[in-house]
Amino acid sequence: MDFNLEEFERIVKKFEELIPSLQSKLDDVPSVVAKATDHWYVTDDIESFIKMVGRKIVEFGSWLLSTIKDLLKGIAAPVYMALAAWDWYEIRGTVTQCQADINPDQSKALREWKGQAATNYKTTSTTQKDAAKRVGEIAEKTATALAACAAGGAVFYAAVLASFAKGIEATAAAIAALGSGVFSWAGVCLVFEEAVSQPVTIWTLVTGLTALIGAQVSQLAAMQSGLTDNSAFPGGKWPGANTDSFSDATRFDGTASWSVIG
Repeated sequence: MDFNLEEFERIVKKFEELIPSLQSKLDDVPSVVAKATDHWYVTDDIESFIKMVGRKIVEFGSWLLSTIKDLLKGIAAPVYMALAAWDWYEIRGTVTQCQADINPDQSKALREWKGQAATNYKTTSTTQKDAAKRVGEIAEKTATALAACAAGGAVFYAAVLASFAKGIEATAAAIAALGSGVFSWAGVCLVFEEAVSQPVTIWTLVTGLTALIGAQVSQLAAMQSGLTDNSAFPGGKWPGANTDSFSDATRFDGTASWSVIG
């Protein structure tokens, strides 16, 4: 499940098109009702029926519009999470390269450098290599969690968009039926059906997204404990360099304070 920025931008643009479209349709309802009831053959009962349908259309459309606007307050979050995920992937690349660079097992100098300084250096670089490895692991897991949230957010808004479009279609159909002079309980049922199903659909989507984000938050909380792991970060800090213990530069013979064998 990947986050596609271009595809997400199309979703955002579609919301921007549909919101004023729905508002315009709702604004037309009073005039549609007035025209539908302005006929000599419209009885009092039919007039009441038409006005009731008009009120239900406006109530449903207003609720839908308000709910969508509330949900759209967080629509930028998937983009920011995707950007943050890419940053964390870059951090992972940097620290894993650092891990490889300071790995004493890969050091050509340590094949020739002997003595206490070499031993101290190997111990220190091994500790720092392990710390870099842990940072790389945390960076990777953080990036993965953020990427999952970004992708989940994109799927969520795509589903909300589909539900929103369906609600607008039902509203437009009900308004058209209202203005056509064809009055039936079927038209009323269409409005009621959407009024009942839309909240269920939308809040089911919200629940699913909340569960996804909750799982990633739990994962991030677990990863945070890794930053206080004394095996990689003594006392919760980056391992000391201990450079003052590298003064013995002996090579091969190990007898002098330092010596270079030609």
